[in-house]
Amino acid sequence: MRHKRKSAASGWAARAGLALLMLAACVALELSALGDRAARSIDLPILYTLRGAQPAPPDAAIVTIDRASADWLANNAEDLAAVSSVLAQCPGAAEAALNARVGDVRLRAIYACLVDWLSARGARLIALDVLFHRANRLDGGVSDQRLADAIARSGRTVLLRRLDVLSDETGAVIGHREERPTALLAEAARAIGHFETPDHGGVISGYVARAAAFPNAASLPDAAYRIAAGIAAPDCPAAPCIRRFWLYGPPGTIPTYTLIDLLGDRETGLRRAPPPTLEGVSVFIGYADQQAPGATDHFESPFLFAGDSRMPGVELTATAFLNLLEGKPLHRPGPLSRGLIVGAAALTLLTAALTLPGRAGLIALFGLSAAYLMFAHTLFAHARIWIPVALPLMAALPLSLYLWLSLRFGLARRLIDRMAPPEWTDIMLAGESRGRPFSEIAEAAILVTDLEGSTLVAERIGSAAYEGFLRAYHEIENACVELQGGFVDKFTGDGALAVFMGRRADAPGRRRAPDERPPALRACAAAAAIAERVERHNGAQRALGAEASRMRIALDAGPVAMGQIGGGDRLSFDVVGDPVNTAAKLQALGKSIAPGAETVVLCTRAIRDQALELGADRVLGLRFTPCGRHRLDGRAAPIEVFRLERMPTPG
Repeated sequence: MRHKRKSAASGWAARAGLALLMLAACVALELSALGDRAARSIDLPILYTLRGAQPAPPDAAIVTIDRASADWLANNAEDLAAVSSVLAQCPGAAEAALNARVGDVRLRAIYACLVDWLSARGARLIALDVLFHRANRLDGGVSDQRLADAIARSGRTVLLRRLDVLSDETGAVIGHREERPTALLAEAARAIGHFETPDHGGVISGYVARAAAFPNAASLPDAAYRIAAGIAAPDCPAAPCIRRFWLYGPPGTIPTYTLIDLLGDRETGLRRAPPPTLEGVSVFIGYADQQAPGATDHFESPFLFAGDSRMPGVELTATAFLNLLEGKPLHRPGPLSRGLIVGAAALTLLTAALTLPGRAGLIALFGLSAAYLMFAHTLFAHARIWIPVALPLMAALPLSLYLWLSLRFGLARRLIDRMAPPEWTDIMLAGESRGRPFSEIAEAAILVTDLEGSTLVAERIGSAAYEGFLRAYHEIENACVELQGGFVDKFTGDGALAVFMGRRADAPGRRRAPDERPPALRACAAAAAIAERVERHNGAQRALGAEASRMRIALDAGPVAMGQIGGGDRLSFDVVGDPVNTAAKLQALGKSIAPGAETVVLCTRAIRDQALELGADRVLGLRFTPCGRHRLDGRAAPIEVFRLERMPTPG
């Protein structure tokens, strides 16, 4: 018992140590750069997929400068009036349209025309998510001046500036650089702002509202919000400050128009109708080309199942602006809070996996994982709070594997327990018994049974009914043997071989305390009980007109060997030795010693002497009637045989 407790304690200590190690690994991974990327690339797609797309607020629209618009300008440069009455009236538009390309400085005259057009239609704000850091020297700065004039006339235009991190060959940061619009354009603009993302690779999740190297520089969404709302954006307590996007849907969810849509004539058939009015609408202009897979101003969105999940930077800028207007950006808890959440979730799953048995543990693990996912989804969809999802769910995978293996291991243990004594189950599962010599077990008693005439019964009732016929007798045998601390080594058709082992200090892998009673005494008690129950069973069967068979039982005691027998990969557990052979042949004498008896129990002198010495007559009420000396097949000398019976009850 002390060994059993020590083994159980060491097993629990090992599992607890493994659990703590896994818990620490989950928390450390959540707080690492790898964990952050995994969270963005797994958490957000799951949460946004569960939430689904939402309509964007009507306070923003997007105008994209794409390849189709540039081609449209270039193809119609010689006769812009034929496709756009608006551009035909814009100074320098025809020259800008010649050889127009996305990002070309010659497009600035087109931008000037677009800013005027948007201002005339009441746009609340115009944000140009385009970097004008170099002057257009191709036309002597004429287009720059036209754009500056249009920006100044609007009085509501925000321009982009870029903040770069400079690094050496090793990747170490050596400085920072700011690229601003040209002085002419910056002076005309109402404000300028930067737009950088902290996410390098993977799904985009947020933008830098305040950069550490430029703490006083406003971001483009924050600068736009200040103009549109008339108040400053919520303050960031420290730099760098990251605001998370609350995306409304896949790319294109915010109303998006191209240059062709806004400035082309309806008769061209190349455009969709522009909005009837832009009153109260903030317009964001930037590069976007869904037809250009190599476009650099695109970021991976969490809507991975959309046709094109890459979202243009201008749409992210507009999204951040709308989040500020709503006052509801996505909130992600800080590192300490995330670590605590991951730790608590992983600890709950670990507790369920380590305390509940196989199938119950799997069900609990899946239930807890689903409940946590629904909890995370509820927080995300209704409170806009993003808690970790990937790591708690990923922690459930090895735990599920552990429970599945435990379930299979338990099934294997139960199967082996049915075929071998408990002392050998652990060794057989560990594979230690292959090639192991038989272990001699002292003071073992063998019990063998056989049904008389069962072959004829099988012929009369058929195979299907015969299986049930035998099962009734085998259940009696197994119950009586186990009650006396023995085990049925095997059922041999209509017979059985049972073993009652003596106590042995070096018995391998013992998982339960042995029966302290001597084997011979337990074997006699089991044999008498089997005989009594078979007689009652046969009487009940015959009363119903059903089939019944007489049973012969034999007992012997002595040293036996037990272990795995076979060759190659085909092995079976077995018990061998002279007592096994003697008992198997002794039961056949029952036909001649007690012909016609419902049951007969025969035993050798070894059993009889040990049983009487231990008080079988007084304790169990058994008697041993001498049946003479008999020669058994295969034995040179005859042996003494005794019949075991219950003493008649006085009176």
